[in-house]
Amino acid sequence: MLDMREQELILQINQHCQDKVNVLDQQKARLEEFKMEMNDSISFTHGVLTGYSKTGFLQVRGRINKRHENLYARRFDHCPHATANMTFNAVNLGADFQKHVLTLGNVESFDIDPEHCKIKMSDCQVGQPSKVIKVFLFDREGRPFPEEKADVQVRILDTSNHPLTPFCNAVHSDKDNSFFLELIRDEHGVFIADVYVCGIEIGEKIKFVIKDNKPFFL
Repeated sequence: MLDMREQELILQINQHCQDKVNVLDQQKARLEEFKMEMNDSISFTHGVLTGYSKTGFLQVRGRINKRHENLYARRFDHCPHATANMTFNAVNLGADFQKHVLTLGNVESFDIDPEHCKIKMSDCQVGQPSKVIKVFLFDREGRPFPEEKADVQVRILDTSNHPLTPFCNAVHSDKDNSFFLELIRDEHGVFIADVYVCGIEIGEKIKFVIKDNKPFFL
């Protein structure tokens, strides 16, 4: 009888210890998630404020507050912290859209990952101040990001590291889950782009020039 009671108590103690371990693991996971949220929020805020004048800051202050509310509401469940398979593809937008903008030429492809950046263009026109690309955003499983789960922004810098333009917000298309972005080059034909997804900077700065209809990375 005593042996049975002893075994029962041992089982209860073991179960209690395991429950404690499970609770600690859950608390640790929540702590790591919170730290990741804070780091992403800090990264976003730093990226937005860097290079902005006082006027520029006042213009985006409301957007910053709204963005942070959205980030915390989502709890980053659908934001890609790892970017190994993030892919951006740019294609010719067609005459109907391109007639409203100045373009360098027809963008045939534009692929980015943390280690590589590939751009293929044709019919580049010297002297044009901008180009427009069409961006398709996918998650790590290759599924397209819906609008409410992905917010793509691009900041363009000149060679002196001063912004040529504020963040160029992507215009979402419900038809094919694509985003239209306009990249502005400096007087030397140099592009520098910081790409952000849900406030998270991905990859390194993309810096290149167009010569003889080909991109040269600097």
